[in-house]
Amino acid sequence: MNSNFSWDEEKPLQEVQKDAVNVYRLSLCRRGERYYINIREWYKSSREGGEMMPGKSGAAIPITAAEEIGQIFIKTTKDIVG
Repeated sequence: MNSNFSWDEEKPLQEVQKDAVNVYRLSLCRRGERYYINIREWYKSSREGGEMMPGKSGAAIPITAAEEIGQIFIKTTKDIVG
């Protein structure tokens, strides 16, 4: 993602712990008339006084595809976990 990029609007939805120091942050974002579910990995910075910083890993999923992609996540999880 371009370092100058910014959303017109961003609403935090949920935070999921990845490991001891990293989290996934999910948010509902808008750019113009389009909405996205943004899933981004955040890490604890050693340089910024321990402040949480956005990592390079992540995805912005168009809201129009979010339900279908979510169903794939659920099915795959059920197939693996049971």
